[in-house]
Amino acid sequence: MSNNLKRMEKDLRALAKRCKDIKYTRALLLSFLLMGMLTFSEGLTSPEVKSTENAISQTRKELNASIKDLHTSFKQAKRENNRLLKNANLELIQLME
Repeated sequence: MSNNLKRMEKDLRALAKRCKDIKYTRALLLSFLLMGMLTFSEGLTSPEVKSTENAISQTRKELNASIKDLHTSFKQAKRENNRLLKNANLELIQLME
């Protein structure tokens, strides 16, 4: 056995000692390793996952563009409000004189 496999076996035995419901066997180690391999291999090569990631990326780009547009609109509205407020203040000062 390689070093990694021995270390993993040791860690799994330690877990089995802490959890009274788990009984350590070689079958447990083998099933643990196989489940890990299946989990990671499916996630890395699945075309559905890649298409979903592409869709998420595209949606994220669209959301960022929309947020930037809203930010620009808010800045423009703020500038317009400040300009109108200055004009209103000027009119008020003129009326008070």
